[in-house]
Amino acid sequence: MMRFLLLIICICLLFPVHAKAATKISPRLYKALKKTETLIANKSYQLAEQKLQDMLADVKKQSYGHAIVLRSLSSVYALKGQYQQASDALATCLALNVLPKNQHKQALLNLGQLYMAIDQYAKAIRILEPYLKENPKQAVEINVLVANAYAQLKHYRKSLSYIEKAIAASKKPKEAWYQLNLALFFELKEYVPAADLLNKLIQLHPDKKTYWDQLSSVYQQLKHYKKAVSVKQLAYKKGFLDTEKSLLNLANLLLYIHSPYKAAHLIKNELAHKHIKSNSKNWETLANAW
Repeated sequence: MMRFLLLIICICLLFPVHAKAATKISPRLYKALKKTETLIANKSYQLAEQKLQDMLADVKKQSYGHAIVLRSLSSVYALKGQYQQASDALATCLALNVLPKNQHKQALLNLGQLYMAIDQYAKAIRILEPYLKENPKQAVEINVLVANAYAQLKHYRKSLSYIEKAIAASKKPKEAWYQLNLALFFELKEYVPAADLLNKLIQLHPDKKTYWDQLSSVYQQLKHYKKAVSVKQLAYKKGFLDTEKSLLNLANLLLYIHSPYKAAHLIKNELAHKHIKSNSKNWETLANAW
């Protein structure tokens, strides 16, 4: 199964209790929550969790105080890497529907990302797609998230549309976004745009051997053998053909496009440097090339 690196945007897992909250909750709860924030800041997550569980037992149900305790508890779970518990707590918090609009919106985004972390991609999409429509200023990052979710579900065409939107909208797209875009082209067997993208990646990252290898392979898939050879030769000059297999692959491509002299020169040179094994098969290939 094709796996993609999750491109989760940086979020604030902690929800500090602002002074305005003091007017909506009891002074006792406000003070307890502020103490819990200190525990979290000091990475005393277990103690913070216990304190929040105690508050949860005492707080008035369905209230704003109930919601912010659940939200804080979700933060602690997330910081501990317990993403299932974090998503459950945050989903319960949101279901109360008592958070102010901005806080509700941020919590929704966080829940979508938590669902991504626990492989609940369909749930993530159900949250993030509507969020994307309502928050166009965050379009780039959310498009990337939705693209990853659809890719994980093997809905490659939908994923492609989202990652292309993210790249088009970004002044400086991340390399990982291009890599996802490329992987989707491969899954969809769209080799012409894959070749175009690989040429761009080589311009951006000329010292990455993988892109040279992939571009040559794509040209071979398209039966553009002369282009495949040109890419291989440039990679050879850069020292990227560092295995016998890759060197012989170039030699065979040269023979295929009727450049036997170049193939012979390559094999002879690499035999002399012992990068190609001195065996009967390779000497026969050299003899036939001459």
